[in-house]
Amino acid sequence: MRNDTDIASRAAALAGELEDRDKLLKDLLNFSHKLLLTSDNKELYRICNQTAKDLLHLDFSTLLLLGDKDNSLIIRHTIGFPQTMVDSYTLKEGQGLSTMVVREKRIVTVIDHETEQRFTVPPIVFEKKITSAICAPMMLGDEVFGVLIGHTLQRHIFTETERIIYQSLANQSAVAIKNTTSYKALKEKETLLSTIIDTVRNPIFCKDHKGRCLACNSAFADFAGCSCDEIIGCSAQNAAPLKLAGVYEESDQSLWEKGGRQQYETQVKHADGSIRDVLLCKASFYNDSGEVAGIVGTIMDITEQKREAEEKEQILRQMQHVQKLESLGVLAGGIAHDFNNLLMAILGNADLALAEISPFSAARHNLEAIESASRRAADLCRQMLAYSGKGKFVVQQLNCNELVEEMTHMLEISISKKAVMKFNLADKVPPIEADATQIRQIIMNLVINASDAINDKSGIISITTGAMECDRDYLNETYIDEQLPEGIYSYIEVADTGCGMDKETRDKMFDPFFTTKFTGRGLGMAAVLGIVRGHNGALKIYSEPGRGTTIKLIFPIAAAQDIKPKDEGRQDKNWQGKGLILLVDDEETIRAVGRQMLEHLGFSVITAADGREAMKIFKAKSAEINLVLMDLTMPHMDGEEAYREMRRTDSTVQVIMASGYNEQEVTQRFVGKGLVGFIQKPFMIDDLRDILRQSLAT
Repeated sequence: MRNDTDIASRAAALAGELEDRDKLLKDLLNFSHKLLLTSDNKELYRICNQTAKDLLHLDFSTLLLLGDKDNSLIIRHTIGFPQTMVDSYTLKEGQGLSTMVVREKRIVTVIDHETEQRFTVPPIVFEKKITSAICAPMMLGDEVFGVLIGHTLQRHIFTETERIIYQSLANQSAVAIKNTTSYKALKEKETLLSTIIDTVRNPIFCKDHKGRCLACNSAFADFAGCSCDEIIGCSAQNAAPLKLAGVYEESDQSLWEKGGRQQYETQVKHADGSIRDVLLCKASFYNDSGEVAGIVGTIMDITEQKREAEEKEQILRQMQHVQKLESLGVLAGGIAHDFNNLLMAILGNADLALAEISPFSAARHNLEAIESASRRAADLCRQMLAYSGKGKFVVQQLNCNELVEEMTHMLEISISKKAVMKFNLADKVPPIEADATQIRQIIMNLVINASDAINDKSGIISITTGAMECDRDYLNETYIDEQLPEGIYSYIEVADTGCGMDKETRDKMFDPFFTTKFTGRGLGMAAVLGIVRGHNGALKIYSEPGRGTTIKLIFPIAAAQDIKPKDEGRQDKNWQGKGLILLVDDEETIRAVGRQMLEHLGFSVITAADGREAMKIFKAKSAEINLVLMDLTMPHMDGEEAYREMRRTDSTVQVIMASGYNEQEVTQRFVGKGLVGFIQKPFMIDDLRDILRQSLAT
C-alpha cells in the first residue's frame, strides 16, 4: 500500500510540474505573439515588464536601454518605481546592478542587498525595502542593447530555470524593440524620401524587368495624365505610342544586360496628347545578390528650352548676318563715297558745259546723255549707301521706355538662363531724336555683353531709363570726345552683376575688333560708340573686377533742328551771288569743277585741299570770306573738325557741308551747332544755286 501511495504522489507531482511547464510555454508563446503584433515601443516596454513580473512573481520590474552617446542606462518603463523616473533616471558606469550586467554581459542575481559587495546599491532600493534582484542583459548578438531587472521584497533565491526564462525574455525583448525602432526609422526615412521625390518637379519613375511601373511621383502622374495608382503595373506599351515604346524598351534592355546609367534625348507623349522633347536619365538598381532588380529614371521636359535655343540660335545667325552686312557695308560705303566724287567731276563739268553751250549746238545732245548717265550712276551710289547703312538713317522722335518694352521678349531669350532681366523704367522720360533700329542694336549688344559677363553663374541684368541734368564736369568724363552742350539728357542704362572689367580692359574696349571672348559676336563696342556719337550722345562706363558693369548712354532730348529746310522747287536760274567763298575738298577735280560752278554764279573762290589748309586760309581771311563750302570726309582734318575750329575762330561763320552720304546722316551730327546748310554730292549748278541763295539769305 505504501509503494502505491508513493507512486501516486510522484505521479501527482509530475502532473503538476508538467502543467506548470505547459502554462509557462503558453505564456512564453503568448509573449512572443504579442511582441510580433506590437509596433509601438512604449507598448513593447510594458509587455516586457509585465510578462517578466508575472512569470517570475516579481514585485518590481524595470526596462532600461543604453543611451546613444555613452554607456549610461536610461529607464524606459517601470512597474513599482515612480513613473517620474521614466526617461529621466540614468545609471552611469559603476552605479547599481544594471551597469555591472552591461559590463559583464551576463545575468546576475542578488539574494540580499544588505550584504551585497559587488556594486554600489542605489539608495532607492533600500527606500523601497527591496531584498532580492535579478538582472539580465538584453543581447543583440554580442552587443548589449539594454537590461531587464526585477526585484522582490522577500528574500528569494532564483533557480536556474528562472534565470533561463528571464534571459530569454530579455533577449526577445531586445530583438522586438530593435526591430520596431528600426522599422519606425525606416518608415520615417521612406516617408521623407517619398516626400522629397514627390516634391521634385521632374517626373520620376521606377519599373521592373518586365517594364512595368513599380512606383512614380506626382509629377510623373501629371505628365501622364492619370493617378499613380493607375500607372503602377502599366508598361511602356500602355503609356506610349508603339514607335516610342520600342525605343524605351530597347534602351531598357541594355540596362538589364549591362547595368549602369543612361542619358539621352527622346520624345514622350504628354497628357495633353502632344509629343514632348525630353532628356531621359535612367539607372539600374540592384538586389542583395548584385543582380539588376529594376530601373529608376527621371524625365526633364526640354521642349521649351529647345524652342528657346532655336530662337536664340536664329537671333545669333541674324546678328552674324548683320555683322557680315556691316563689313560689306563699310566697303560699299567707301566705294560709293569715292565714286560720288568722280561723278561730281563728270556731272559738274557736263552741267557747266551745258550752261555755256548754245542750245542749238550738235554737242548738246551728247552732254545731256553724259548728264543723264551720271545721274543714273549717282542713283546707284545712293543704293550702295543705303546698303551700307550710311544712306538710310531714319531719325524720329523715340520714347525710350516704349523702345525697351518692345524689345523685352527678344532680350529675355537672348541671355543666359541663369541671368534675370529687371526693368526700371522712369515715368515721362523726354523723347529723343534717333534711329530706332540702331538704338535697338546697341541695347541688344550691351545686354548680350552683360549676359556673357555673368557667364554660367546666376546674376541680374537691369535696364534703367530716365532723364538727368548733365553739367560740363559730367560730360567731360564721358567717352565721347565732343563738346556736348550742358542740359537735360535722356538716358538708357544697362547694368549687370557679372565679372566686371579692370582698367586695362576698359581702356581697350572701344578699340575696333577688341574682345575678351573666345570669338567676338554682336556689333562690338566700337560700333556702339559710333552709333551713340552719330546721335550726338555720350557714353559712360562704371566697372570694377568682381563688381559688375554699368554702361549709361545719354542722348539729347528732342529739339527742333536749326538747319533750315530747302524751299521746294527751283529758284530763279538767273540769280547771281557775290562775295568770297572758301571751297574745301581733298579731290582736285572737285575743287576745279566747284570753282567753275561758283564763279559761274558770280562768286570769287579760294580753294583748300583739306581742313588744315582751310583753317590757315580762314584765320588769315575770315573777315573777307562770306561762306565756306566744305567736304565732310577729308584726310588730316575732316570737315567736322575744321568746322569746329572755324566756329572757335568766328562763331558767325557760314558753312555748307558737302558729302556723298545721306543728308539726314550728316545733319544729325551738326544739330544745334549752327550749320547753315547741306548739299549732297554729286550736285549740279541749280542745286548749288538754291542752297547758296537760301544760306546767304539767312
